[in-house]
Amino acid sequence: MLLFSTILDINASMKKDDFIRLVIEWNQGSPYTSNIIPGIDWHGERNIRYGNDKLWLAIEEYRNQNVIAVRYEKQEEDGSIWDTDYVMNFSAMKMAVRLDRSYTQEALFTDPKFSTPHFITLLIERRYLKDDGNLPVSRDPEFIDEDNLELVSDIINGRRKYKLLVVYISSTYYDEDPVNVKVLAGRLKGVAHVLVQKSNVTNLRLKDMCDSKNEYYGAIGIYYPNQAIGHRRYLYRSSIGYDSFLLEKVIRVAIQYSNSQMIDTLYTWQGVNNALLRDRLVSQREERLAAEAAQKRAEQEATHLLDTLDEEGRRIRKQALDDARTEADKILDGFDEDMTRLQ
Repeated sequence: MLLFSTILDINASMKKDDFIRLVIEWNQGSPYTSNIIPGIDWHGERNIRYGNDKLWLAIEEYRNQNVIAVRYEKQEEDGSIWDTDYVMNFSAMKMAVRLDRSYTQEALFTDPKFSTPHFITLLIERRYLKDDGNLPVSRDPEFIDEDNLELVSDIINGRRKYKLLVVYISSTYYDEDPVNVKVLAGRLKGVAHVLVQKSNVTNLRLKDMCDSKNEYYGAIGIYYPNQAIGHRRYLYRSSIGYDSFLLEKVIRVAIQYSNSQMIDTLYTWQGVNNALLRDRLVSQREERLAAEAAQKRAEQEATHLLDTLDEEGRRIRKQALDDARTEADKILDGFDEDMTRLQ
């Protein structure tokens, strides 16, 4: 079951070694010792695996497409399997981050709780993420006041679009945040920009700027990159303290949208591995064809030579030709075995 998926634009400052080191740092710096893979001693290898059958991290490089894929997998005691994939395309400078949970037959129950990968926080802190237009990709909310009110009005009026979702949170009637905006922004890092109205005193001005289409008094609007979807509005019901139900609803809708986006197979771990296998199969076939062509040429040359020799010479050359054919057949049989394993 896919729990989380996003694609992020990466700055050119990230190199291949930087990417791999950051993934290893993410694992080795985990606050949960049960998640840490012991014995990782990386020396620049591009295709390597660490760990055991129940806890491992693997790195694969697909040079033909300038892609490096990393998978971290952990199997829990209940049989559930967590897969975290980081796939970096260094030609497009885009990174896919995916979190998946599957089950073995021994799994007994489902735990719906999960957290978005902390790896995105590392990308933010190291400034590897490109800005999305005039907004940074952040784990903190952006506050809206009189000075930057046009930022929200442009989004509401459809004059400005972003690659990520935009979540606009209006202030309540009592001039308070309807939800914990710090938690919301942290939970939606890498998925959405969270814009927060600093005070409801800007309501009237924003209403004029947006022809009364703006959210107000605690309502939350989700604005999608896809114009066909438009936007959704969720109303705030007066409560004591933060509205945790509204918070979880907005997070669920945003994550579901991000997960639903189609991505190229080369931005997945399985897709990269399939491409590597296909290329290896093609290479094996090309080598076989070359070997068959070389064998045919050798036979033709040997036949021509036999026609010019006396009987004793022919016998010697014929024996040499038979020996050459036997050796060539052994080589071709080896190619057949390799391709059978790849298929």
